Amino acid sequence: MPEGVFVVRLDDMRGFLVEEKHPSTLRLSEKLLNVIFYEHETGKKEQIKFFESEGKRIGSFTQISHPAWFVCFILSPDEEPEIIRDQLVGMGRLITELAIETPDKLDLGPILREGSTLPQRSDEQLFTDIFTTPSTALLLERLEDEKEGGLEKAASLSIWLKNQVKSEDMDLREIVKPLMKSGAVKVKMVGKASEMVFLIKDVFAYRAPPVQALLNVENQQMGFAKEYRQQVKEFFSPEGEGGYNPSLPVEDPNSPILEDRQMIAEIMDNIFHYRIIEALREKPFNVDELVNETALPSTIVRDSLVILRNNHIAIDIGEESTWALLSDPRIDCFMPEFVLPAVANKVRNKKVKREAAEEYLELLIQCWEGENS
Repeated sequence: MPEGVFVVRLDDMRGFLVEEKHPSTLRLSEKLLNVIFYEHETGKKEQIKFFESEGKRIGSFTQISHPAWFVCFILSPDEEPEIIRDQLVGMGRLITELAIETPDKLDLGPILREGSTLPQRSDEQLFTDIFTTPSTALLLERLEDEKEGGLEKAASLSIWLKNQVKSEDMDLREIVKPLMKSGAVKVKMVGKASEMVFLIKDVFAYRAPPVQALLNVENQQMGFAKEYRQQVKEFFSPEGEGGYNPSLPVEDPNSPILEDRQMIAEIMDNIFHYRIIEALREKPFNVDELVNETALPSTIVRDSLVILRNNHIAIDIGEESTWALLSDPRIDCFMPEFVLPAVANKVRNKKVKREAAEEYLELLIQCWEGENS
């Protein structure tokens, strides 16, 4: 393991600020901090750079989502950078998120000793930006419309979006980025002058019953199995009217289901909440077990569980303070075959060229071939 670690933030007004370091006696010069910045100056993605300065062997990590933050490890003489690269990247992710989200609870010592890491954002998490950006969610709904969706000229979409939000200050390229990054949409030139936007994935955010966790509780004959199943049933299918049903058709933009969709995405966008949800999808855990399962500090785990409970995602059940999913927040994607009749109508009515429709079918085949076989 590295001999030390320190966190540096680049401030526009004050230059480099050392936010945290371990051990506390670590001495860092301005020259070393400048070298760190120089090493990463041309970086455009998550990366770790290895170099030597002032007799120290340094592994310096940064990522494009937080370009002003640097997590720097001081390597021991016998450590091979390429052997420990992946672990340092995972530790760098964890430390960066903790430094930004909960700086008062950042304790570098235990992370360094235990080698705690954080994985990359999952494919499911890439969809969260769609629903946490209202204009992007609106654009997705337009492309998912059974009468008008599927594909559309970028210029026409831009005009439609400006009319919807009553603003001329809209940059379609920025709004469509979360859709492109997640693979839900592709933007391509068709012919010499038509830039087209194609819906590749129908994206759906909702709460599902925690099926796998329920099965494991019953298979392992846990004492709270009956109570757990009852609480899940009351949430999704209570006696009389009510309950959570994401399959109901929604027209009202202020519908509680649409509001809930945004909240689900915001929670899943938080890497700490998401790690705990991932663990609880499999089976219930107590706090200590969750700390071991997620490699997150116990304070982070406890704080996340409170937020998940307040949003009807997790419950504290049983006599030993075991935590289980009440509802399983998910973002799934499907082939948008329901828009194909709309595409055919657009071709017939000469709203789009046949060439664009053929390109759309080819893109769908490339994405989904073999997925549903």
